[in-house]
Amino acid sequence: MFYTLFSDDALPHADCMYTMRRVCPGMYLANDSLFMTFALLLWSFRIFERPDAPIDPDAYTDTLISRPFPFEVDFVPRMDEKLLRMMMGPEGDA
Repeated sequence: MFYTLFSDDALPHADCMYTMRRVCPGMYLANDSLFMTFALLLWSFRIFERPDAPIDPDAYTDTLISRPFPFEVDFVPRMDEKLLRMMMGPEGDA
C-alpha cells in the first residue's frame, strides 16, 4: 500500500468512502489507480507555467465548494516518443 503515514481510520478521503459500518470495496483500487495515473503523468511530462499567462495562486471561486480558476500550462514530453514506445515494448505499439 502507498499509505504509510495514515492508518485506515485516518485516511484523508475516509469521509466520502465510508458509510456507517460499510466500506467502499473499490476504495483501495480507486486510490491506487489515481496514484499510478498521476505518477505516470509526472514521469512522462514536464509541466511548465506559460510565460504569457501566469498562474495566480490566490485565484479561487466564491462558491460554497471553492476551487481554483482554470489556468494554462505547457506539457513538454521528457523523452522522444520513439524511445518511450521502445521502452514500453509491444504493448506501446497500439
